[in-house]
Amino acid sequence: MTAEIVKKRYSVTLGEPYIECLNQLVEQGIFSSEQEVIRDSLRDKFEKYGLDPFTPVPQEEKDP
Repeated sequence: MTAEIVKKRYSVTLGEPYIECLNQLVEQGIFSSEQEVIRDSLRDKFEKYGLDPFTPVPQEEKDP
């Protein structure tokens, strides 16, 4: 049985140049949606810094 992934919605305000680039990536068929572009970009950034959001972070042992 897999654990359920908790989701949280974020609101981000983007300037016109970012919006135009997101739209171009979708219009060119590289991505299916703007959300997919943003998620893929986040995955790339996490990987760059050695982070894996789907690997649990070990919690420090607590003293009794």
